[in-house]
Amino acid sequence: MYDVIQEEELSEMITKVEQADANSKHGMSWRLINEITGRKDAKKGIIKGKSKSERLTKWHDYFKGLLGDEPVVTNREEDIETVFEPLNIHDGPFTMEEYQQVKRKISNGKAAGPDGIPPEVFKLTNIDDIILEFANNLLNNFDKPEQWSINQI
Repeated sequence: MYDVIQEEELSEMITKVEQADANSKHGMSWRLINEITGRKDAKKGIIKGKSKSERLTKWHDYFKGLLGDEPVVTNREEDIETVFEPLNIHDGPFTMEEYQQVKRKISNGKAAGPDGIPPEVFKLTNIDDIILEFANNLLNNFDKPEQWSINQI
């Protein structure tokens, strides 16, 4: 597509050259011819140099002058003062103690989720080992039920 557009633009320019020549506007003809051929056109974006490394050095020097020298880093990580002390956060598998804390926070009388199971079932039945194993499998292996990928709006 690019070539087609470029060809159309070139055809239009040639037509303008022919019209300018027919109307004895030779100055305009030569400006159009120079534009078509690229003569007397400043080469933009081309860095002069005999080799790739020489051009790269010139490019680097140009931008170094434009942007300035690289900053000198005097403070290293070990020199930076600690603002917060490390928190004692457990990030391993869920423990039965953590599960029991969450289970105690379940409120009675709340609406059931999309699965139709009321929250009291988790609180009043003895399926703690199954739920904990399920949660840890999900955490460690990202093994979620396919049903969790289905939204109910």
